[in-house]
Amino acid sequence: MDNLKAFVDKRYNTETDSFVWLAKHISDEDRKNGLSKKKLAAICYWKSPRPKKLVELNSEEEVERITREAFEMFRNKQGELAIKKLCQGELRGVKARTASAILAIVFPDKFAIYDKYLKDIVKEFLGDTFEFTPNEITRYAAKLCQEAQKFGVTPRALEYSLFVEQQYRDQTKKLKINFLKCQI
Repeated sequence: MDNLKAFVDKRYNTETDSFVWLAKHISDEDRKNGLSKKKLAAICYWKSPRPKKLVELNSEEEVERITREAFEMFRNKQGELAIKKLCQGELRGVKARTASAILAIVFPDKFAIYDKYLKDIVKEFLGDTFEFTPNEITRYAAKLCQEAQKFGVTPRALEYSLFVEQQYRDQTKKLKINFLKCQI
């Protein structure tokens, strides 16, 4: 990927990205005081609809307190602790990958989403592998944010572009396999 800016520009459109819409609806007050249950549910559902019923079991007070504490940790350069706060049991329906989405939407210029679909292309692009632990997700986000800044794009634009490229590669691979099966 010699020309990263062209790579991102070809694949990413802020006008159609629901991430951007969600991020615009997070206020400075939300970053300071924590998310409402409704906003947390919207982010969690955007990431994956599967844990919807679990997320709804959280009380408004729990959500605000836990997200407020996690965001304070994040602002104090404790990303790993922030992810742990969000995903290690206190908030129902939130695991490490969803916690990364919460932090990325609330702090879009400082964090990035890590998803299982990115694992192969991230290894190729960043030259490193990352597991789905709070420490590894924080390390990944820092590295991706650094690369995005180096090339003058947002962390989301880079992460999304890598995601789209991985989907394209997966689809191409499936098409080739199906084509070969038909040739036999």
